[in-house]
Amino acid sequence: MGPFAVVAEEKNALRLFSLNEAAIKAGLTEGVALTDARAVLPILKTKVAEPERDAAFLAALHRWAGRFSPFVAKDGFPGAPQDGLCLDITGCAHLFGGEQAMLEEMSSELARLGVRNACAVADTKGAAFALARQVKSAVVAPSGKTREALADLPLFGLRIDRETVAGLNRLGLATIGALYDVPRASLARRFGLTLVTRLDQALGFVSEPVAPAAPVKIFAARMTLPEPIGLVDDVKEALRRLLAQLCMGLEEAGAGMRAVRLTVRRTDNSEEPVDIGLAKPSRDGTMILRLFERELDALDAGFGIEFLRLQARGVEPLSPRQLSGDPSKQNEGALDELIARLGNRIGFDQVKRFIPQESHIPERAFLRGAAIRMRTEKVEWARAGPRRPLTLFPPEPVQQILPGRPPKAISWRGRKIDIAKAAGPERIAPEWWRKNPGWAGKPKDYWRVEGTGGERLWLAEDHEARKEGADWKVCGEFP
Repeated sequence: MGPFAVVAEEKNALRLFSLNEAAIKAGLTEGVALTDARAVLPILKTKVAEPERDAAFLAALHRWAGRFSPFVAKDGFPGAPQDGLCLDITGCAHLFGGEQAMLEEMSSELARLGVRNACAVADTKGAAFALARQVKSAVVAPSGKTREALADLPLFGLRIDRETVAGLNRLGLATIGALYDVPRASLARRFGLTLVTRLDQALGFVSEPVAPAAPVKIFAARMTLPEPIGLVDDVKEALRRLLAQLCMGLEEAGAGMRAVRLTVRRTDNSEEPVDIGLAKPSRDGTMILRLFERELDALDAGFGIEFLRLQARGVEPLSPRQLSGDPSKQNEGALDELIARLGNRIGFDQVKRFIPQESHIPERAFLRGAAIRMRTEKVEWARAGPRRPLTLFPPEPVQQILPGRPPKAISWRGRKIDIAKAAGPERIAPEWWRKNPGWAGKPKDYWRVEGTGGERLWLAEDHEARKEGADWKVCGEFP
């Protein structure tokens, strides 16, 4: 592969974020502006950094590293990518035959997984950081020899920014060992306390313990069956017991799940996952069991199911809720179940609801959005203000049979309508800060009218269209 670099935006410019060996051999370094790099190496291929995917990969690697030590933390420093892990292996190395054997096993396992790596063991976290990133191999610094191990390494191994490294280089200081004999007061006065602190941390004069991240709690339940099962009723009963166990754990943690996955393993060791999504975080086992019914009917049991595992996904905090006497509040569970049923069949992005918007123009007072989003965001419709029709449609011109304000009789959609009652007018002006197609910058008057045949219409008087004889239009219908 030719020269390749990952680029990211820094200081309002795209800069090289990570390089392969071909790019490094060509003379490029991290932090160089992409325009400058292209001027030096026109054949350079690049890709924009994807921090979210990098973070997800590092999180997976974090879980994998737990096999070597219970104390695992992400490694990095401000201004640089978090591209490594730091392990406190105190009391762990002898389980693998010593530090060197442990390091070689870790490196070989990562290589087997297709991950290029550099590992190092040292007395301090800072020293291990410098050795792993500069030596680029599996190396163990002898205990008590940290000072000698770091002496010939470049300054960037101290976890300091590029500007500080460049300033030190201008003074003729290119390695960590070159700082040993420089008075600390001079370094702190010229480059700040961070440089002195990093040097002392690397040499062990300042403690820097590994702070492992809190383990991610996984909510799951499993069941191994003494005899394979294949009947839907048997699978449903097993699922009911698993749901009871899972929901109990979620309740104790004050949490709910947005989705749940059932994995069944057949007697031939083949597995089949069944995923169910929810409209909002929940731990209602009875409702979730009903959502599984359709999926269980389509489940292929093969020669029998011998193992089931149920795992909560998208776990979020969920506090207990007081039951309300408001019937609309009591029906929220049924609405959530309906959204979940439809979403699991046709996709949650296809289930829409109306979302209120701040606008006094009727056709702009709402948007269509995903129903699942409305179950997590507080959405309230304005209760005050004039009534609006339940059905809105583009204005449809009507013919006046008996003129008036509003007309006494009109012809609409091929039939005559005699107006028995009318209420209005309500004057609505266009929003001057927006484009308003069909308004011509002038207000309109709206009337609520009722025909003798029971028609309840919303009539608009468009003063600008009067010269074309289309000044009255029907814009909606009331229930």
